Amino acid sequence: MQSKLKQVRYFFGRVMLKIVSLIALLPPKIGLNFARIIGKLAYLIFRKKRQIALENLELAFGTEKNAQELKKITCRGSQEMCRCGIEAFQFLRSSSKIKIKINGRENLDAALCEGKGVILISAHFGNFPLMIATLASHGYRVSTLMRSMRDLKAEEFFCEVRQKLNIRSIMVQPRWASVQKCLTALRNNEILVIPIDQHAGAGGVFVDFFGKPAATPGGPVIFALRSGAPILPVFILREGEEQKIIIEPAVELCSGNDKEEIAEKTMAKLTKIVESYVREHPEQWNWMHKRWK
Repeated sequence: MQSKLKQVRYFFGRVMLKIVSLIALLPPKIGLNFARIIGKLAYLIFRKKRQIALENLELAFGTEKNAQELKKITCRGSQEMCRCGIEAFQFLRSSSKIKIKINGRENLDAALCEGKGVILISAHFGNFPLMIATLASHGYRVSTLMRSMRDLKAEEFFCEVRQKLNIRSIMVQPRWASVQKCLTALRNNEILVIPIDQHAGAGGVFVDFFGKPAATPGGPVIFALRSGAPILPVFILREGEEQKIIIEPAVELCSGNDKEEIAEKTMAKLTKIVESYVREHPEQWNWMHKRWK
């Protein structure tokens, strides 16, 4: 029974993707109105995801925000995800129609001049795929470390989209092959994007995120230690109708007695940077993932 319900959810999720890809053919303003409608419908239909988001928000903000504010953030977040999907397909049709500024590009260029590759840490914040696609469209060689989706048909769909957007994907599994591909990209002086905002399981390091311990991938620090590549935080932020990519200066590795201590301290510092963006613009982060387990 549970398997059938899962297949039904996967089916509706794929239907939503197809609808979003068709809406992207419409003029941008009309597409935006549809994004609001579909996002609101998704908020109402996918009750389990909605509940996860509300529970996460309550854990993060506690008494800082009331129940009505948390519901508003969850609904706006659902609409934002829909809008991001539409924009990705619009970018495929004509990247020139979506204007995205890049602030701090000099930080990235200076880091690449070291010749050891660059590790960009980020989060599922704002239009994360469009951020990577924009960097690729500016001539940067970019690979992203990511997990495969549980719905294999949806994964095939997104894989095709990523290829069209010139986003090279490195899957976290199998682990040995993944590590080798990441190190090869850095040795070739390429950019490796690693989101650090999802639950990392037993292999992660526990650091503070909104005042609570969260398992966080230590990969960025391990790769930095092995390759010498600098670590730079990068985010894409929506402000009204404009979007901008913010590339922050390189973050130095913390000192420690061993790799584990260096990883824990450095990831704690990087996670605080992620938290600052999420706290300022909570509707632009994906709260539908079980971040704290």
